[in-house]
Amino acid sequence: MTVRSPFDTLLMVVTQAKDGHIPPTKENENFLRGAQVTDAQGVVEFDSIFPGWYDPRLTHIHLKVSRDGETFLTTQLYFPDELVTDIYTNHPDYKDYGVCPYNLTNDPVLKDLNDETGVILKTERTDELLTASVRFGIA
Repeated sequence: MTVRSPFDTLLMVVTQAKDGHIPPTKENENFLRGAQVTDAQGVVEFDSIFPGWYDPRLTHIHLKVSRDGETFLTTQLYFPDELVTDIYTNHPDYKDYGVCPYNLTNDPVLKDLNDETGVILKTERTDELLTASVRFGIA
């Protein structure tokens, strides 16, 4: 198995990634990657785990919105800082990894977005479930 250091991944994104795509480190695997088609109302839902963080980035999810083979949006989705800190501090599956030192104000990618185009997810949480939502429109 090939393991990439965080800065190797960042360098690959900048120099080699086509349309922001990084190939998986294991051949023929797409760990936590996927595509879905919306329903007739344009809604899509999926179940996932809470993503981990890597140096030098805060916790985020990559998203691409396409229609008929044309990409209209490629972005990253972010969680509120308080939620991320709580999960990495208190959740048994995450707390051993440590709290992410990056947040919505010091992440190296987000701090360069002068127009505040980072998309922060709206979240709702119960003891058993975290729901995150966002709405996009394309014409």
